[in-house]
Amino acid sequence: MPAGMEHDAVENVRFNPSVLDVVRIERRVENLLAKRVGKLVDEFPERALRVVRDWMDEGH
Repeated sequence: MPAGMEHDAVENVRFNPSVLDVVRIERRVENLLAKRVGKLVDEFPERALRVVRDWMDEGH
C-alpha cells in the first residue's frame, strides 16, 4: 500500500459496535490494570501494605 493510503483506508472503515469483542477488550483492560497495580506495589510496598490493611480493617 503506498504511503498515505493507510490513513485513507482507516477513514473509510465505519464504526460498527456489533464487531467489537467486548470480552477481549475487558480482558486487556484488566491485564493493564493488574500490571499498573503490580508496578505500584513494587515501587511503594509499604504504602501498598498500609492500603490493604486499612481496606481489611473497614471490613472488606
